[in-house]
Amino acid sequence: MHRKCGDAWAFRAPAKSQATRAGSAYALFDHIESFFASAEQAPKPFDALFDSLRQPPFGLRNGPIPILICVALLANEADVALYNEGQFCPTVSAALFETLVKSPERFSVRRLRLGGVTSEVFERLGRLLGQVELVTGGAKQQVLAIARPLLRFANSLSEFVRTTAELSEPTVGVRNVLFSSKQPEEMLLTELPNACGLRPFRTRDRARTADIGRFVDTLRAAIIELRDCLPQLQSSVCQAIGDAFGEQGASPESRASLQARSTALREFAVEQDLRILLDRLAADSGDLIPWVEGVASFVGERPLSKWRDEDRPRFALRLRQFARRFALLEATVASRPQAAKLNGTESIRIALTSTRFGQVDHALHVDRSQATRIRSIAQQIDSTIDGNDPAVAVAALCSVLQRHLSDNGGFAATTPDQGRS
Repeated sequence: MHRKCGDAWAFRAPAKSQATRAGSAYALFDHIESFFASAEQAPKPFDALFDSLRQPPFGLRNGPIPILICVALLANEADVALYNEGQFCPTVSAALFETLVKSPERFSVRRLRLGGVTSEVFERLGRLLGQVELVTGGAKQQVLAIARPLLRFANSLSEFVRTTAELSEPTVGVRNVLFSSKQPEEMLLTELPNACGLRPFRTRDRARTADIGRFVDTLRAAIIELRDCLPQLQSSVCQAIGDAFGEQGASPESRASLQARSTALREFAVEQDLRILLDRLAADSGDLIPWVEGVASFVGERPLSKWRDEDRPRFALRLRQFARRFALLEATVASRPQAAKLNGTESIRIALTSTRFGQVDHALHVDRSQATRIRSIAQQIDSTIDGNDPAVAVAALCSVLQRHLSDNGGFAATTPDQGRS
């Protein structure tokens, strides 16, 4: 039953030469295939096949029946469809077959063979699927050889692609059909054509070459759009990261520059979220996509493949906020004295904006020898502003800061919003 066919191995019905008696392997498979053939007009319940194999002339026990049926399904996978409670099963997996053995009454089977204009539809669909590398070789003219790779393709799509509304109308229609259809024949000949703006294809139809061409072209465009949706999101996010941090696009050079800049800042980041971002930006993950995924999943608070459309503007806002904090820290670190690390210097950056005195942006650096004096002055300030209205006290403190910083040349030549320092 499992033998070499050309250059590959496959399950096949036993040779007719084995038909020596009623209970032979050939007779068993002939009986099973007759059951499949009787299910061309409508699905038939699987438990009826189980019962018939238990009866004379076969009289099989429960043990070998599932094995034989599994082989028969694999040998006829091009045109025999398996349904679980009415839902088409594109793949016969071990878990699925375990359920079939325990509850055969939940399953049904149907043989699908078509002719007339529908044969031309499937011939063109077969060439389409080969072109986009979803399937190659095999009996492409059969319903299941077309439906299975389409549904496997759909099941491989990320959560983002499954939910996004940022697709063309035909592509959304095709996607919805792939995830909702229960009957492969109806999906391919009725539901997908409807999603592509065409009426269903029927065996009795006269030649509809133009409609078939339009159907295949629209379906091809939808498949390509679905396939490219996540990579395009990754590309746009990568571009946004580069732009936010003042790098030119998403080139390897820009990424390397951002990694180096982030590495230089990690020891100075105090806030946990900024430290995590710097770690993600500095990561040397080899390929670009894992690096983008690492940054985007943190800033967007969800893995990129599981984003919703509403995550994109939220990511953009959080990215801008992080980029500003990054720029402030970078500008502060850039102005540190050469010996700052040796003498324990603390770097402080003060940015004030007022409708009265405009903007002040100033960095200052104090070493450990000044710590006692700093605490003394801080206590004097606290005692002065305690008991006052908080808003008035803070405004007064800002006014003093503005005057002292301005008097000491505190107006910065470049602010974080104007680019990297």
